[in-house]
Amino acid sequence: MSLQFRLNLVIALSMVLIVGMGTVFTIYSARQSIREEIMSSVNLFLQSIDFRLSKAEFTKDSTLTWQSLITIPEQTRHLNVYLVPLEGQPIRPAEISNGDGASSVPDWFVWWVKPEPLTKIRVIKTRTTAFQIIIYDNPNDEIVEAWGEARGLFGLIVLQSLLIWMLVHTMLGRALKPVPVILDGLEHIEAGDYQQRLPGFSLPELSKISAAFNHTAFALEKAHRENRNLTRRSLSVQEEERRILSQELHDDLGQSLTGIKALATSIAKQNENSHYAVESILSICDHLFSVVRSMMRRLRPTLLDELGLEASLEDMIGIWREQNPTVQATLHLDGAIESFSGAANIHLFRIVQESLNNIARHAKATTVNINLEMGQTTKTDRVCNSMNSMILTITDNGCGYDPDTVNPGFGLLGIRERAESLGGRFRVDTRTGRGTTIRVSVPCDEIPA
Repeated sequence: MSLQFRLNLVIALSMVLIVGMGTVFTIYSARQSIREEIMSSVNLFLQSIDFRLSKAEFTKDSTLTWQSLITIPEQTRHLNVYLVPLEGQPIRPAEISNGDGASSVPDWFVWWVKPEPLTKIRVIKTRTTAFQIIIYDNPNDEIVEAWGEARGLFGLIVLQSLLIWMLVHTMLGRALKPVPVILDGLEHIEAGDYQQRLPGFSLPELSKISAAFNHTAFALEKAHRENRNLTRRSLSVQEEERRILSQELHDDLGQSLTGIKALATSIAKQNENSHYAVESILSICDHLFSVVRSMMRRLRPTLLDELGLEASLEDMIGIWREQNPTVQATLHLDGAIESFSGAANIHLFRIVQESLNNIARHAKATTVNINLEMGQTTKTDRVCNSMNSMILTITDNGCGYDPDTVNPGFGLLGIRERAESLGGRFRVDTRTGRGTTIRVSVPCDEIPA
């Protein structure tokens, strides 16, 4: 549930509450007004009767005088008056001031505003007769008038509430419109896209947030660039040390072993009695040669400098197949890679090497597919403005793992560092029992010389 939706919901509920309170107040006021109007009419009519009694003379057949006594004055409304003789004569109804005008009013309004029934009885005695005047309230006209006023007030309250809601909704919509832009920027930062920037906003608070975001993104981009350069430099120094160490092993230790082996051969030819000792020396030299070649290959693949990336990968994978005969490993290399890889050769080689080591130790796979080709970087893989990239994909059908519960080891972290040092992106897709796919994309124009 979005913030804008919740705010609109709260405002709408507030408007409903205001309309409800206005309705209750209007009904209460109408009920009080009707009650006061009825009481006023009754009191006025009783005063009118008292006044007319003081002026009139009554006889048994004075019909006009009776009629004038119980006729409701024009200024008095909302009453029904009945004349009831005390000697048993028939009831003679007086004029009724109104009809059933409340039929056009909703029943619920009538039920709420109609006051309790009011009855007043006045007993009048003369020299010739006695009778009583019964007064009933008849609030229908007043209810009709109250409904007309209340309906107008209801409409005004509802219209005002709708106008306020629309105004607040519009203002909130304009104020919260930048929120999705800010959230999108934060998602880009979370994904490692530190080149993301937010535009300026009209609201000063959001404008400050935008400025702080852009400053933070700039600082992160600068720190990321510096870390990438440091990582690149560290890896470069590491590879240079390995190259020097490999060269020294080849030049010094290798030549020394060659000399020892040559001397041992010469001694064996001159003295047949020392044949067993010489054979031991030669065996040790052969073993040391094998160890030195293996160390040199691990420290710095000589084929990489002499024949290029494809030959080095084929040689490494061939040796790996011999060490893991139960795993079928295939390599597909785009011919154009050699022209674009440049200084990235050693890093791509090390990534494949580390991936194969992980597969041999953990994956329990039977097939491994290695694919290195030129392609276009997708939005998911892109961390720079480059479109053309070298894309390395290593897929196995092993046991996989749950990335939510298993932390990546140093091997995967090293692969990530190498990829990011080249301005690329590293991603692992894996699930328990579904194998693992490592995808590395390196933008061509981001490869350091």
